[in-house]
Amino acid sequence: MTDDDLRVVAKATRKGKSGYNRMLLRLDQARRNLQLARISGNDRAAASPGVRRLLAAWDAYLRDVDTEVASMSAKLNSGKLTFRRSDDLLDAARGATDEAGYAVFDRKRRRFRAEVQRLSGSLNSLNTPEPDKRPVRDAYTENDDARALVDAANKRAPHGSLAELVQ
Repeated sequence: MTDDDLRVVAKATRKGKSGYNRMLLRLDQARRNLQLARISGNDRAAASPGVRRLLAAWDAYLRDVDTEVASMSAKLNSGKLTFRRSDDLLDAARGATDEAGYAVFDRKRRRFRAEVQRLSGSLNSLNTPEPDKRPVRDAYTENDDARALVDAANKRAPHGSLAELVQ
């Protein structure tokens, strides 16, 4: 590889690392938003039984989504090591000017390849089934109070998560 090649690869790695970190920050924000969207049992106490059932189902759904996002975030966080290995590999490539330097580069190349394969397996496990929407949908369809509450909320946010859940 030429010095120009190495600079191009280093720039692409920095850009990838930056995007990766932004994605992790978005997942953290999503988890905070999920926490804010939950409705505590105390806040549900004065509601009718049908609305309490709907809100309990909503909270359970949000907990399940949060669990999935937390799992996804942990798996993606493990990918940060791949970027460190990539930086190490680039440094080793720059230093591969003799046999000893090439041996270091080759060892780091193999370590990087193993890390990418490990991360690939971890990312493949992100394809998990979506949390069950049926309890929310059932609570909505089986109670007039719950339906009125959801319909009012959906007028304010017609493309929100709750609207998608009951359709």
